[in-house]
Amino acid sequence: MRCLRMIQHPGSSIRIAAHPRRYTHLMDPRTIYLVFMVALPAIGVLNAAWFGTELKNFVAATPRLESSRDIEDFKTVVAHQMYAALAQIALLATPPLIYFAGLFTGVLRPADFVFILIPSMVIIMVASVYRRGELRAKNIPAADPELERQRNAIVSTWMRKPWPDW
Repeated sequence: MRCLRMIQHPGSSIRIAAHPRRYTHLMDPRTIYLVFMVALPAIGVLNAAWFGTELKNFVAATPRLESSRDIEDFKTVVAHQMYAALAQIALLATPPLIYFAGLFTGVLRPADFVFILIPSMVIIMVASVYRRGELRAKNIPAADPELERQRNAIVSTWMRKPWPDW
C-alpha cells in the first residue's frame, strides 16, 4: 500500500488526500466545483428539451380536446411539466449556491462567474424554443364548454400550484 499525501489547492483552506502520482488533477476542489456548476445546467437543458418535446408532441397529436380521454392525456402531460419544473428549479438554483460556497471557501475566484453566466444563457435559449408549445398547450381548443372548463382548471393548477391536484 502506498502512502497518500495531502494536497491543497492554492488559496484554499481545503486539503484532500491524494495518491502521490495519480489523478491528483481529478480531485482538485476547483475542478469538482466547476464540473457541478456546468453539469447541473446541462442536465437542466436535457430536462427542458425532453419535457418540452413531450408537450410539443402532445399539441401536435391533439390539436383539439374532443373527449375525456384527451383531457386525461392533457392532465398527464401537464403533470410531467409540473414535475419537470420543480426539478428544473433545483437544477438551476444549485450552481449559484455552489459558486458562492466556492467563493466563501476560497476554492473559486470571482471570474468563475462565467461558469454560471454561459450555462444560464443556454438555458434561456432552450426555454424560449419550447415556450411557443407551452402557450399553444395552455390555449388548446376544446370541443365543448365542459371540456373547456376542465382545460381551464388544469391550466390554472399548472400555473399556480407546484403539484397536480387531480
